[in-house]
Amino acid sequence: MYFYNMSYPAYMQHKNNNSLILRKTLGEVYKNFRETVTDKTRSKLEDEFELAKYTINRVETAKFDCKIITLWKMAEAIGIKPSQIIKTVEEKLGEDFKLIDE
Repeated sequence: MYFYNMSYPAYMQHKNNNSLILRKTLGEVYKNFRETVTDKTRSKLEDEFELAKYTINRVETAKFDCKIITLWKMAEAIGIKPSQIIKTVEEKLGEDFKLIDE
């Protein structure tokens, strides 16, 4: 039986709730694009584009912080530019959204 290392950042409690909001928004945006522009399942995309198993699920359900390289591969897998995803996330979060408290 395998136990996750609970000190790993993906499983740590969020010090800043905005990081969780960002992860959830990114997941929702990606899922919407995936369902709109392709009929492929998460696992089919992961297999075809050499993404680790369950990567798309973990991004869509806000289970971990997505690296830019992973986001780039995921965008290419559904035939869009990563900037489309980022722009949509920014629009949904609004101009006042910040990760770092000033």
